[in-house]
Amino acid sequence: MAYCASCGTQGDDGTFCTNCGSSISASPVSMPTAAPAAAPQNWNALQNQKTNGVAIAALVVSIAASLLYLGWVGAIFGHVALSQIKRTGEKGRGMAIAGIVIGYSALALTVIVIGVIALGTAVTGSFYTVSSTL
Repeated sequence: MAYCASCGTQGDDGTFCTNCGSSISASPVSMPTAAPAAAPQNWNALQNQKTNGVAIAALVVSIAASLLYLGWVGAIFGHVALSQIKRTGEKGRGMAIAGIVIGYSALALTVIVIGVIALGTAVTGSFYTVSSTL
């Protein structure tokens, strides 16, 4: 095994380091005693990436509002969050999608409940009309 003299990555006796791209000598280099100065740039970018606040709001609002039959508000926040995440590259896509799904599910449940209530009212009104004519 060879170690890269630039970053200290253990490599496969190849010509170039797979981590930093610098050339590796044919003879193995002893492993450096000090750790590399900085982590790879991709790791830092992932660590510093923030979560979209609208995505968090979409999830929280859709859960809370579904109890009040206002889940559609969470679905709207979820769509706004997905648009922002696509534009900015922030985290939170899963929360935005969950807000959309919960919001639309609450909306569908609201429509079903209102439909059942309306149907029950219509049937009850028809029942009284028919029974009064008999």
